[in-house]
Amino acid sequence: MVATSVTIDLNLNPLSTTDHDNPVDDDIVLDLNKKSKENKKLKELLTFVWDNYNSLQTDVKKLLQEKEESESSPKKRKFDDTVQQSSWKMPKEDLRSSGIKRVYVKIDPSDKSLVVKDGYQWRKYGQKVTRDNPSPRAYYRCSFAPGCPVKKKVQRSVEDDGVVIATYEGEHNHRSTMQEAAYALGDDHEVSTNRRSNNSPKLDEVLVEQMAKYLCKDPSFTSELAAAIFAKISEVDFLKESLPGSCGENEALHKPHGFDD
Repeated sequence: MVATSVTIDLNLNPLSTTDHDNPVDDDIVLDLNKKSKENKKLKELLTFVWDNYNSLQTDVKKLLQEKEESESSPKKRKFDDTVQQSSWKMPKEDLRSSGIKRVYVKIDPSDKSLVVKDGYQWRKYGQKVTRDNPSPRAYYRCSFAPGCPVKKKVQRSVEDDGVVIATYEGEHNHRSTMQEAAYALGDDHEVSTNRRSNNSPKLDEVLVEQMAKYLCKDPSFTSELAAAIFAKISEVDFLKESLPGSCGENEALHKPHGFDD
């Protein structure tokens, strides 16, 4: 009597077959190697872009720091520079012993208004012609602040029609509009500096957006990036189709619930 041995494979999973039954196609290996090289090239390209982004970010931070340092001068120096650059500041005669100060202002000879812009507000209360000058003399009182005792007399120079002489009497008990603007400028600078420091985290977003716009204008980068993305998608689809029974399984997985063939 001969013993008989029967082996029945009850494994219903078709994917459990041995490797020698389904040898890997050489084309798949070549395609995977090609995709691997493309991925490596894309990785090197992204590394290059990232390095350039970091370099650009460092340069921008350096420029912002230099700008803040140049704008961090004291308020007093800002006011002095503003006064020195203003058009009304002319050679003046200071008579401190008598409380009188004379300022010589260059004007247009055709201008008959006798208005001197010196940073204060004035109210004209009189005008008369003097014996030693055919040009009339205008009288002003400071109206910028209540109780300010300063008075001003404005008259065209006898020697030069293009020069007006402004004579001041007294001392102001308040700041001028130019001084107020200088102090306000300093306060605005502090506010803008704090605002810029609070918004500093958004700097990365701005740099990323600028870098993205720059890269989108580069045809070689966009084409290589699109090719790499398409290759990844094609690789996944190709591998799915190459596996036995994978199409049916994927259709079952993506079929909406409640629908039958």
